[in-house]
Amino acid sequence: MIGALALAQSMYPIGSAVFIVKTFIAGAAKAKLARNEVKIKSVFFIFDLLKKIKNGQSLSTKIKKVKRQLFEYFVNKFLIFLSIFFSTLLLSSEEEIKILRVIDGDTVLAESQGTQIKIRLSEIDAPEMDQPFGINSKKCLSELIRENSILKFKSDGEDGYGRSLGWLMADEINLNYEMLKQGCAWVYDRYVIDKTIYSFQNGARLKNLGLWNSQSPMPPWVWRRNN
Repeated sequence: MIGALALAQSMYPIGSAVFIVKTFIAGAAKAKLARNEVKIKSVFFIFDLLKKIKNGQSLSTKIKKVKRQLFEYFVNKFLIFLSIFFSTLLLSSEEEIKILRVIDGDTVLAESQGTQIKIRLSEIDAPEMDQPFGINSKKCLSELIRENSILKFKSDGEDGYGRSLGWLMADEINLNYEMLKQGCAWVYDRYVIDKTIYSFQNGARLKNLGLWNSQSPMPPWVWRRNN
């Protein structure tokens, strides 16, 4: 793009603004910058550039500025790519764990590599222990864990209470989602990641499974707010 502008200045009269604009836009399209913030900056740059050309000022300063902007743009994009890449690696990693105790329908105490960790199951919210169906929800999770002797934990970081967030996995079975399928927990609206899991909840509701057998089940987050 910069080479085209310099060539345009040497081969065509300074007043050939149309040719310069077309050249710049073509170069920008090839660089695929038209679909991001650089597109907006480029429009202002063109008008500022034409103004400077009209006044007979040199392009060297503007060329250096554009080079710096392009360098910063590609560095930022590269850093974003690295962030996504390593986040994907983190989410895809699974570690084998031993369940020490089921605390409630969405929290367990486990041992991982000799260290005890408290795990909060991601994307679901189970009734509290003092809430209707709270004890049953805990039994649901306990039963699922007993049925699967080898469990793995797929991490999703930590919450503000220092608990490990993530999914309990048994082969290809996601126990978090099994809790929804059996009507033992709610989709946690505030923290849901995969919105297709609402189909599990809806299926349990239609079959009146678990907590959906009640006439007016209350979401746990509403219960906590009222109690």
